[in-house]
Amino acid sequence: MKNETSELNIISYNIHSCVGTDGQYSISRICNFLSSSSQSNTTPSILCLQEIESNTKHQQTRLWSASHCHNQPNEVASALQLPFVHFAPAITSVVKSTRVREKHNAEEARYGAFGIAI
Repeated sequence: MKNETSELNIISYNIHSCVGTDGQYSISRICNFLSSSSQSNTTPSILCLQEIESNTKHQQTRLWSASHCHNQPNEVASALQLPFVHFAPAITSVVKSTRVREKHNAEEARYGAFGIAI
């Protein structure tokens, strides 16, 4: 019996809601960075992303975020040709004026969430 070894490649990255240090919102910039990071070795077995958002209507979820209507977990997975994605919302919120209002109402919470994706 041949003894085979396998590698488990994991990338963990805080994407800061796809907003760079320049304040610009860009999913493609995050995807380009993740793609270049994984090309040095191999495609990651597991990609863990923190501070990722999923908005189903145009809104700003966090104060540092941008107003958008994107399902960031699905868009990143699609761009990187990853076959599976799972999003786990940590909080649901929306920015109103200069304050974040966390949503505890199921009707309101269905529009935007902030959390992690694997």
